[in-house]
Amino acid sequence: MINAPKNPRTMYDSQSTETDPVGVVVIGRNEGQRLRLCLASLQGAARRVVYVDSGSGDGSAALALSMGVDVVELDMGAPFTAARARNAGFERLVAAAPGLRFVQFIDGDCQSNGLRPWHSESARSDCHSDAVDPNADANDHTGRHDQRKFGR
Repeated sequence: MINAPKNPRTMYDSQSTETDPVGVVVIGRNEGQRLRLCLASLQGAARRVVYVDSGSGDGSAALALSMGVDVVELDMGAPFTAARARNAGFERLVAAAPGLRFVQFIDGDCQSNGLRPWHSESARSDCHSDAVDPNADANDHTGRHDQRKFGR
């Protein structure tokens, strides 16, 4: 199930522009207050944020929606894995925000120290191991997202 915030101009894209190249996928299950802190740490840092919920019973999905985040609730009929959650979030993010150049993946129990402005040359040159090209061939021969690296 995919839920989108009622207001399409969320707290995450209200301070960024349509040309901002960064999107974020947050994954979690029963994260509660940790999720609130995670999402607050991302405020204004990315063009779009998607939260993927793996069967929470504590209202985590509703919390993310209330904070203006797109939410993907995984079907409980298949086993939950981090890879499944990341892939579902990636697909939703790319569909909702075409033109992204970078995707940051973060667990719902973690906080960002602030994404650096991606417009600067120094930030782009530092981007290497976690960068994913959302415009690359979506699937390799195994059906997994191609995790091509940028930078070095």
